[in-house]
Amino acid sequence: MRVALLVISTIIGLTAPGVACESYRNVPQDQAQKLIDILTSKNAKQLERIFAFGALVCADMPALREYAMQEGLKAASDSMTRGQVLLEILMQKQFLRVDFIDSPTLPKSERDWIAMYKGLRSYRINYKDRVQGCFSLNRGDMCEQNYQIRIKGTKIEIISGQEFGQFDLQPDNTLRGFVKPNDRAAPIPSKIELF
Repeated sequence: MRVALLVISTIIGLTAPGVACESYRNVPQDQAQKLIDILTSKNAKQLERIFAFGALVCADMPALREYAMQEGLKAASDSMTRGQVLLEILMQKQFLRVDFIDSPTLPKSERDWIAMYKGLRSYRINYKDRVQGCFSLNRGDMCEQNYQIRIKGTKIEIISGQEFGQFDLQPDNTLRGFVKPNDRAAPIPSKIELF
């Protein structure tokens, strides 16, 4: 493990995981392949994976960053690495789209609410705070308590003036959960596609 961490730290210049890239940097092909091998290896340790992901996600090639996010979720089975990858995926978004799952078992008022929004809701992200793990749905300078998306490991919460939602990262790499409108009795099953 020490050798792998030494290789990774040499490649990435000791960039800590979970911290926004100060700048994107060139990752030569042979080094990128070593990092991908670590990221996708079944034998890699958790910390090795997190550092490899951190290096790849700061590469100056957008396709390599995208590959790191997709493969990072596929390869990682531990919640810490999956949570780190989820955070980075969500940090790339300007909007978060939630698809509502209609069901004949839902009360009519909830089905009417789904129809009113044409089966989905898109939340505009006005501010991102990587350290706090939150997105503001209102202000452009901070995450307000009542208008934010909070990221907690492999879970997210949506809190707005109109509804509350909770989602968990699933094995199929979607977020599934519910949205509960303030003026309705039942939560509405929902999902978020990450890619």
